[in-house]
Amino acid sequence: MDGNICITDMFSKTKASRIVYKFDQPLFCLNTEKNDLILAGSKDGTLIEFSTITKKITRTKVHSDIIRSIIYHNQKKIITCGDDNKVISIDRSSKKTKEILVANNFLQDIIIIKDKLYAAGYDGVILHHQL
Repeated sequence: MDGNICITDMFSKTKASRIVYKFDQPLFCLNTEKNDLILAGSKDGTLIEFSTITKKITRTKVHSDIIRSIIYHNQKKIITCGDDNKVISIDRSSKKTKEILVANNFLQDIIIIKDKLYAAGYDGVILHHQL
């Protein structure tokens, strides 16, 4: 884990990769639900947003430890979970953060089904929260 985001053209003959972002912390998760935006969660709890079109990079310190999962919610928010036992919502325009769930153990993954957030903990417990 070196903290690089690389893009590979799987359909070219050379399958060439290029590094589009370098970070001093290892990256633990990615999300690309929007075609032009790559989200990455780092070991130090930083959320990295990289636009493949404008090349703009935004870093927001969200967690105090590893970010394990990143998802979009209603195109206005990004929700993350991590090793600090928290689920945090980030407003995409203001970058304000809000703690929406706290667990007894670190959280590995999150999903949203019908406006209900589910978080899976390392201890096997699945928590839920109405959004």
